[in-house]
Amino acid sequence: MSHQPPSSTVLPVRGGHAPVELTIRRGLSLIEVLISVAILATVLTVLAGNVFTLSVVRQVAKEEAIVQEVLTNLIERVQGENLANLGSRNSSQSHLNAWSWHRRVQPRWPETTLGVIPPMTEETPTAPVPAIADDTNVQPFTNYLLPVYDSSVPPRLISPGLLAQRSGIRDLRVYLEYYRQNVILSAMLDATEPHRTWKEITEGTGAYAGRNDLLYPDDLDGDNAMNLAQETNAAVIIRAVVIWTSRDGGIRTRELTLARRQ
Repeated sequence: MSHQPPSSTVLPVRGGHAPVELTIRRGLSLIEVLISVAILATVLTVLAGNVFTLSVVRQVAKEEAIVQEVLTNLIERVQGENLANLGSRNSSQSHLNAWSWHRRVQPRWPETTLGVIPPMTEETPTAPVPAIADDTNVQPFTNYLLPVYDSSVPPRLISPGLLAQRSGIRDLRVYLEYYRQNVILSAMLDATEPHRTWKEITEGTGAYAGRNDLLYPDDLDGDNAMNLAQETNAAVIIRAVVIWTSRDGGIRTRELTLARRQ
């Protein structure tokens, strides 16, 4: 955009005084103003987009940190629990030991009359589940991510949960799966593509569709209680999975897998 130099006009003055020079400056034309406004609007739009992107990135990073905390707390609890208690319906423990129940990402078949066990969430169950309610009348079926208190005054903590407060993450779901270590190791050692084999095993697809020799049952009725300590070498492979809807609109998944023995 070019500007014309200011023009000067010399005015004569009576009485012998020196002439006065007046400088006349041109203002911006309407077209120049419109162009300037358009450039400014473009710059502000780019800046606003960058601010929004940075905000989303910060939110996603916060989600990842919270999910890592959930996974870490869950794995630490799994490692510290007696192997014989993991996955079992134990009436002598708070909430029937529900935090350790076998919760599959890809349910295959219900081994229990109570149906498929849902993932752990931050929500209170919407439907009553009297078959698994304990003597505190608290339903332990799904809500195991947050602390749970009884009805006493002052309230007594009966479940520490995996988070101290609500995460703010949408659709946060936590799964805990148990695999027979001796069968898994045999399948992985024979695999030409171990990564693909593990994916088929966890999803119950391909050569491992419907295979019940890899997974432990979801039996909560008490007639076939899971006891990992009785397995070969008293060892088990445990997979913890967290799935959630991220702020960026995508579905994200994080998992940790470990081997545990007596």
